[in-house]
Amino acid sequence: MKRRGRPPKTAAPAESVQGRILDSACQLFYKEGVRATGIESVLSKAGAAKASLYAHYGSKDDLVKAYLQRRAQEWRTRVQGSISPTDGRAGLLRLFEMLEDFVRSEEFRGCPFLNAASELADPSHPGRAVMRRQRAWLHGLVRGLLSTAGAREQDRLSRAVVALHDGALASAVLDGDAGAAAAARFAVEQLLDAAISSRARPSRAGRESGRHRAAH
Repeated sequence: MKRRGRPPKTAAPAESVQGRILDSACQLFYKEGVRATGIESVLSKAGAAKASLYAHYGSKDDLVKAYLQRRAQEWRTRVQGSISPTDGRAGLLRLFEMLEDFVRSEEFRGCPFLNAASELADPSHPGRAVMRRQRAWLHGLVRGLLSTAGAREQDRLSRAVVALHDGALASAVLDGDAGAAAAARFAVEQLLDAAISSRARPSRAGRESGRHRAAH
């Protein structure tokens, strides 16, 4: 005998309207651009009414913020699942290997944060705060790995590594160069080898002093 009002045990719970809206926004904002994607397109893809958007997100700006938060969390989770803070040099090189995988993926349309930054000129836009936190995380990750690796001039070197990171993503789009991340990884490897090995070498003044003492 069938019981009314109860779905079969095998039936999966329906995805929430809020989730459908965010999923649709994430796909369209990344593929088409934040400004080019209208709310009607998002709602149509999600099969949701405009009232649902305002009930869950308040405005398009808040939806953009939620999109960037999801992209940030997804990337941090992937990186943290592959790189330990104690990995040092190997962790930095692994970061660029992950960039190469991303650049070569079918979904790649550039860095979602660089893309959004070019569209969200207003520094008070709620999405900007998400991007600032993401950048702080990236800089902190790189500095921590450089510290573990024992590199010298860590502040300046970390900025150079992040610049190579951003440049690889931009070059992959502007030049259509799927090998940009691999090239950036090569450059980082050279920088690291120079910065780490130089700590073990005495300074020129020290070498001169050593030769002077040996002569006497």
